[in-house]
Amino acid sequence: MNYRVPVVVWDDFRYFLAVVRAGSLNAAAGELGVDHSTVGRRIRDLEGRLGTRLLDRRGNGLTPTPQGWEAVTDAERMEEAAQTIRRRLTGHDGRIAGQVSINVSEGLGIHWLVPRLLPFQRENPDLIINLRATNTSYLSLKTEVDLAIWWVQPTDPQIVARKLGEISYSLFAMPSYVERYGVPKSVEELHEHRILHFSGYEANPGLQRWNDLMKRIPPAMRAENTTASQGALASGQFMALLPDYSALVEPNAVRFPVDLSIRLEVWVGYHEDSRSISRVRAVAAEIGRLADGDRGTWFK
Repeated sequence: MNYRVPVVVWDDFRYFLAVVRAGSLNAAAGELGVDHSTVGRRIRDLEGRLGTRLLDRRGNGLTPTPQGWEAVTDAERMEEAAQTIRRRLTGHDGRIAGQVSINVSEGLGIHWLVPRLLPFQRENPDLIINLRATNTSYLSLKTEVDLAIWWVQPTDPQIVARKLGEISYSLFAMPSYVERYGVPKSVEELHEHRILHFSGYEANPGLQRWNDLMKRIPPAMRAENTTASQGALASGQFMALLPDYSALVEPNAVRFPVDLSIRLEVWVGYHEDSRSISRVRAVAAEIGRLADGDRGTWFK
């Protein structure tokens, strides 16, 4: 008797993993850049070939079945293998060419990294930078990005990292805020002021002192991203804790004389599997060189 073995490929499971991670067909379609009906069709086809249901609908979303959760583990191994093959085959020849994806916080990415990498890209016209300017604290260096810039020293022994420097934090506001509410001179006086709190700080252990303070002094407003924070600060209705390089980005900003003694380390790194990929090593080295050049201004 001949048994027909179902044929499945990595691309089938790429759609499956996208749905698992996003929680719905629509959200996965947005991540993949396709129509939600395409995602639904690919999932149905995969389930049909495997002869088992991988996803169940729960409320407004989708969640893996017991068999689906087993498939997630194997699919992630497939994803990791596919990424490794792609990186090795497109970067083995030593040329600074191809794509390098970087995850960096919005502020540092937009105001510091992007303008400084432009000359390096002009010197290497075949190099494409994919910037993930987000405040996500961790993206996989094996499956999602090639390089990452952290505000804390990475502890994973498989990450090849170097310290870029340190950045201190202070309280800032616009001149119009000072005109309305005055200047605080101590932590105790912050109770009398309107504070804008960036919720992204709460995931950073280096900002624990500030996060604890925000539990004692309820902020007047919370913001979820850098754009919202900048807009709220520009209104002149709030003060905010910001990196000291903010004075370079917005020269009109007023730094308040409140000593919070907050200084964070900044690191850049890549997974050890990328040691043989010349473009990844080259971009990491260039970022280090740029940080050295900005020692005393952007970095301590």
